[in-house]
Amino acid sequence: MPNVYVTATLFKPLDDGAMPLTVAHGFMPLIVSKPELKLPVAITCAAKSRSKSKQTIKVRSAPNSELTVAVVDEGILALKNQKSPDPFGYFYQKKALQTATYDVYAQLLPDLKMLSSTTGGDGFDLARRVNPLSNKRVQLVALWSGILKTNAAGDASFNIEIPQFSGKLRVMACSWKDNRFGSSEQFISVADPVVISPSVPRFLSPGDSLEMPVTFTNTTSMPLALNVSCATTGNLKLSNNASSQLTIAPSREARFVWSIIASSAIGQGSIEVKVNTGKETFSDKTAITISTIIFGEGNK
Repeated sequence: MPNVYVTATLFKPLDDGAMPLTVAHGFMPLIVSKPELKLPVAITCAAKSRSKSKQTIKVRSAPNSELTVAVVDEGILALKNQKSPDPFGYFYQKKALQTATYDVYAQLLPDLKMLSSTTGGDGFDLARRVNPLSNKRVQLVALWSGILKTNAAGDASFNIEIPQFSGKLRVMACSWKDNRFGSSEQFISVADPVVISPSVPRFLSPGDSLEMPVTFTNTTSMPLALNVSCATTGNLKLSNNASSQLTIAPSREARFVWSIIASSAIGQGSIEVKVNTGKETFSDKTAITISTIIFGEGNK
């Protein structure tokens, strides 16, 4: 179940050659379904959240069933158009017939033999450019609960900590019990009242100067008067005012540009932008490497 196939073979008497096809094979899948094998799965979570906060994901399924919960950045999943797991669809999917059908007509009538063809391919290696001074600038959001078990009421929960992040998270739950399976998905939109979006390159070379534009987005329905500031650590220093004031209308953006200079030495540095609304403070910290470019072998 659900893989049932009906097959038929048609034989045609050999005629004067006007129609060389003398045998035909037909295959038709007979779809069989059993809805009671699909477990109900319901996810309860916040539709909206701030970054750097804690959230609880609640899942309800069959009592005493096992399940897993994953919370992943939608941007990561979009890289390969990743769909949410569907164990019921996987284990009860339609499969190939997996039988081999033979007849002797190809030996009796050589003109019916199919010509075989060969395929080939080639590959190549790209030399790697390796930076010996790496940093973990991007904190990927890809959280997994491990195997959880529902209680007698069918409930389970998973606590997560959302890091510095702005975007959409997909919450995916898969449940199973014996030969029954189920899955579900929900989404969490993560955004602070003020979203900070700095434009920073992947690395700097010693002595480089950087004009860093930072976009501030007001996601609220009220105008905001902001005190914005920037600070650097490591082999970086500011060459203009460290702080300024901005007023942003509801659902609008404003931009400020800071000038930053890298020292003549290689090493690590960081840039932290802060926003104070008078009631709350939000920050965004970006790590950056100051190094020379290292080319892979063959690109010296």
